[in-house]
Amino acid sequence: MRLQPEHVAVFHERFCDMYDGVVRKIELDVGVASRLCRIEVVCQDRDSRSGWSRVTLVVSGAKEFSFKLDKRTFEVLSDGVQFAWKDDRVFVVLDAYPDDGPGLPDLTKNTAYVAGETCDWSCVEEPV
Repeated sequence: MRLQPEHVAVFHERFCDMYDGVVRKIELDVGVASRLCRIEVVCQDRDSRSGWSRVTLVVSGAKEFSFKLDKRTFEVLSDGVQFAWKDDRVFVVLDAYPDDGPGLPDLTKNTAYVAGETCDWSCVEEPV
């Protein structure tokens, strides 16, 4: 399903902003014909019988990205996931700094993000 700015509030409500979700996998396809980034997160899901789902975010037409593993890693999403649209790009920011406000955070301070043309998502319920 395509994520649009008008759907973000419902997405965040359903998946509890992805707070304390766990990043399970990040795949980059930087081929000439397609530039994709797939991010798989296990997080709480208000619509799931078990309370948890595996959510896959697919950013198509990836233009820029950064994934840094260091002391403050994004593997556990303590600050959730943030989405923003700017200059015909969608930004998916993992573990956004909460003090940056509702807009696009300062990406120079962030450990993980991807920007691209579109972002689609799907989910599969996780067993308990």
